[in-house]
Amino acid sequence: MSPVLTQPPHARRKGRPTAEAHVLDIDRIVVAAAHALESGRGDFSMRGLAATLGVDPMALYHHVPSKQALLDAVVAKAFRRLDRLPERWVHLPDRSERLYLLAEAYLRCVAPLPQLTRQLARGSTSLAHERFAALFELAMGVPVNDGSVLAQVRDLLVDYLHGAALAGAKLGARSLQASWPLLLQGLRVGM
Repeated sequence: MSPVLTQPPHARRKGRPTAEAHVLDIDRIVVAAAHALESGRGDFSMRGLAATLGVDPMALYHHVPSKQALLDAVVAKAFRRLDRLPERWVHLPDRSERLYLLAEAYLRCVAPLPQLTRQLARGSTSLAHERFAALFELAMGVPVNDGSVLAQVRDLLVDYLHGAALAGAKLGARSLQASWPLLLQGLRVGM
């Protein structure tokens, strides 16, 4: 009689995961991606994220079509706090106050996510640009056409905010507060 070979219960077997294994879904992927983008170390990649989640990189693509789509999902989640800004602006007739609230809220969204901020600064996620542009237009109270002076003012402001965020959350907030009068003077040239 030949000996029976058995695997210890903790050994990993090939094949499909058991029903008890963690279920991979879009929410879990977005949370893990946001956490990875908080670290600020290295470059964000789908392979790195897959390794963090303990799955094959191709498993991620069953839930998100591309890295860009995943970054957009992280942006959508991180930028939720911006959705309430227009409600706060109702009682603010001064557009410079509305712009300050927009700048402050945007900074709070991007400062905790340094790798995402780098991606935004490179222009690699259009969702963030579209959201900021729409809110900037609401804060200004006038249409902003691409290529116009106001569009340049908008782009200058968002570039400044990315730099402030990459300097660190506390330093970024202090920098915005301290430099707002000077920034506002420069922005008024275009307003």
